[in-house]
Amino acid sequence: MASGDVLNYVGFNVTKSCICVGTLSGFLIFKTHPFDLLHRVVIGACTTVQYIEDINLVIVSGHGFPGVSEFDTCMVKFYQMNLEDNQEIHSLTFSEPVLNIVSSSKRVAIITESEIHLFKLNGLILQTSIVTEPNPRGICSISEGNESFPPFLVYASTMQSKGAINVFDPVSLNITKIMQFVHEHPLTNICFSLDSQYIATASEQGTLIKIINVMDENDRFSFRRGIQKGDIVDITFNNDSTLLAASSLSGTVHIFRVSDHREILTSSGNGILSMIPGSSFLIPPEPRSFTTVKLEDSYKNMVAFSDDSSQIITVSSDGRYCLWELADRKENGWTKPECKLLREINLTNEYYIAMEMEGTNLLPPLKV
Repeated sequence: MASGDVLNYVGFNVTKSCICVGTLSGFLIFKTHPFDLLHRVVIGACTTVQYIEDINLVIVSGHGFPGVSEFDTCMVKFYQMNLEDNQEIHSLTFSEPVLNIVSSSKRVAIITESEIHLFKLNGLILQTSIVTEPNPRGICSISEGNESFPPFLVYASTMQSKGAINVFDPVSLNITKIMQFVHEHPLTNICFSLDSQYIATASEQGTLIKIINVMDENDRFSFRRGIQKGDIVDITFNNDSTLLAASSLSGTVHIFRVSDHREILTSSGNGILSMIPGSSFLIPPEPRSFTTVKLEDSYKNMVAFSDDSSQIITVSSDGRYCLWELADRKENGWTKPECKLLREINLTNEYYIAMEMEGTNLLPPLKV
């Protein structure tokens, strides 16, 4: 990567185990925690990067790859990564810009504004192309599936209500249900829990984060980010779905305990319910975050948890990796504890990258 390389994309892979960086000259893959540089490849401008760690496969989209004609709007390339070389094994051309790439260990979905192209990873066989309503944010998520919960692909729908979600079965290739009125405003974010049971969603209003059991729509609850409208950038669960994090353009990451909504429900007889305006119905208040991370505003910050959930990792659109100690204390009066910054790294620092490629670890020490 050239010194001062322009960042086109920064984000986590689907499992949050790795950080994917796309630049004007290629891509970088880092291990999320403990932080480590895994791959660095110069191939031309990359606008979206996805990494499937289990099979060591990198999927990138871009416009400036060698050999791409001016008539090709966007090309997607698949790279099999190994210690000796990084072999391009497949490429696809799309007539629309690729907005998002999501994957499981068996499938990958390539999302444009008007279609979702679903491929089997075994042989990179196209299963189907789903024609969608305009999806300018590329909102889509795919679950791994397991013995208890089958795999699903979910994406935004506005056909019957603004904040609706289509649930698609990638095995039968059919829409199994449409979750209506999830939000009153169009969706901006959607993600699965790692156990494939729940989806977390946010809308353009950005005040509520809603959690829904994919198999049982009646099992749903909400968390309140705030009362002012906000632009939610990223939402994610920790590994065992006991914590949820949501970042916004305001520079704040809110961390919620999933169990808090149950505590409020069981306390419903203790005078904490509120009246719905204009009705006689009582509803419990949405639980709020128990701690926060404070970052610079105006940057898009993606968020993940460490494997043991004791730390928070953020990566920002300006290329900063930050490691935070989770402040797991009860609120003291009106004071909410903030997470402590432990380490900060520039993901495109050319000197650090060169030393890492030579096997020299130059990570800054943890702050105490």
